Amino acid sequence: LEMFQSLPASTAMLRWWVQPPGAAGFDFPPLAAYHVGAAVVLAALVGAVQRSRASGFAIAMLVVGFLLAVGPATPVSGWAWHLPLLHAFRHPFKHLLEVALGLALLAGMGTDRLLGRSGASPRVARAALLAALLATAWSLRAGHESLVAGNPAGVDVSGQRPSVADSIEPGWRVLAPRHWFQPRDPAFLLGDYPSMARVAAVHGAGPYLWKPLADATGMIEEETQWKSGLLGGDDRTLDLLATRYAVQWKKGATFQPPFDAASTRMVREEPRMRLLERSRALPRLRFVERATCADAGANARSLEQNLPDPATDALLACRNGQSAPGQLAPPSASRVELLQEEPGHLLLATQCSSEKPAFLVVSQADFPGWKATSDRGELVVQRVQGLVQGLLLPPGTTRVELRYQPRAFTLGLAISAASLLLLVGAALRR
Repeated sequence: LEMFQSLPASTAMLRWWVQPPGAAGFDFPPLAAYHVGAAVVLAALVGAVQRSRASGFAIAMLVVGFLLAVGPATPVSGWAWHLPLLHAFRHPFKHLLEVALGLALLAGMGTDRLLGRSGASPRVARAALLAALLATAWSLRAGHESLVAGNPAGVDVSGQRPSVADSIEPGWRVLAPRHWFQPRDPAFLLGDYPSMARVAAVHGAGPYLWKPLADATGMIEEETQWKSGLLGGDDRTLDLLATRYAVQWKKGATFQPPFDAASTRMVREEPRMRLLERSRALPRLRFVERATCADAGANARSLEQNLPDPATDALLACRNGQSAPGQLAPPSASRVELLQEEPGHLLLATQCSSEKPAFLVVSQADFPGWKATSDRGELVVQRVQGLVQGLLLPPGTTRVELRYQPRAFTLGLAISAASLLLLVGAALRR
């Protein structure tokens, strides 16, 4: 409920509808997002007084959106949290979308009524419409300038990756605040970015972190907070996630977050940030000596106390009656090569020269929806150390494909396609 109601819109938004936000526009949620202009509000009031199903729908949308947007300021938000599906959302200010749409519909109806009642000629009506568009463009431009003026100096709005990215060796991940790497590079960013299906994948982050990953790191969202001990020398969580690099950013006179100096070295320093290299990070693709079943307590000891060492031992969830694979080929007898990588898709070439099977650990979060196949058939994706993925591979050479295919996305796509067909059919019928 706390997350559901966090970042509500201001109850004073009615004033900001007609008053430009000025220098305060950068407050978050941004006050500039409330401003629509006095002309729009006047037209919307005219549209609201006419009696029609369309205006009633727009008024209902505006009112419901407003009550949801202001969050805990009214009891409505608490009631809405108990509704299925709706309780999975967060940040009430995002309901300004419905408020804006309701206002726009009513303003259109009001403008149409004003021009129709006035008996204005088509030329006058077009001139009035052009004047309204120009006034709106000016208002939006003024609001944008307010945002630029109020933008904190430490935030990079260029949209370009910083030069420090050139010092990161490919094949590893980096722990960094989101604004340092605007184009989300799936090759190394530990954070949220879309898969090819345009939904969160790979490391299970964004808009919510995958819960097991959030529990292990203490991060509700990427860089907002950290679990105690995560950045020290003993915790192996970031090592398990192949996080070889970390970005520190300057906050006041110090650089944050604080890392253990004994297990890191500075690769590059700039006025506002530092790039650190972590010495114990484990490769993203690696074979282990042993794979055994374990519970949550054993997983925690492995990550927080290095018992057993994640570099040599894979602790499996052993779900749905799964058992440990038994004796494995030594890591020295197996090889793996990354042939292709895209968001939500990995293609690997593996080779095991031993007569025993090999166990491959893939250091990406075992977010629900990943499927694994090989040229010998489907493979079972097993959860390792409660976080990442593991695959039991037969002896010999094989190609392995990991693909993110969540059922929820497929179902949503089918529902959206069916809805689109119904809307097109209804439009053609009318």
